[in-house]
Amino acid sequence: MGRHGAGANAVGTALGSPILVRWGDKFGHRRLLIASGLAAALFYLPQAFTSNTLWLAVEQGLAGFAVGGTLATLTALLIRFSPQGREGMIVGLDSSVAGLANAIGPMVSASAAGLGPQAPFTLSAGMFGVGTLVVVLWVRQHW
Repeated sequence: MGRHGAGANAVGTALGSPILVRWGDKFGHRRLLIASGLAAALFYLPQAFTSNTLWLAVEQGLAGFAVGGTLATLTALLIRFSPQGREGMIVGLDSSVAGLANAIGPMVSASAAGLGPQAPFTLSAGMFGVGTLVVVLWVRQHW
């Protein structure tokens, strides 16, 4: 992917989080979580077949934007459903899990790359697809 793709992903995530979480406040966090997860899956999948580095960076930026929506929306939902007075602990646990995922993710991706250069992208798309399906089936709008 190279440093430009990773940078585009990070910029997309940084831009997507504050923009999309506001949409979640307006239209519903569950709905936004589903849309963001589906968009992330759809933007990761074509990266497996992109040979142009410019297009890869664009797709990485779009995927990052969608991922930013999932991360911010999950945090908003965690805070909303946290017991009063426990919000800080819940957000701290969320940050710890995110840190662990940031440590494990590259190792899983590197292992998947052993199957071929397309594998990390298809794995990411698949994981976002499964995550979105979990939200559709088990997360209900309670407000």
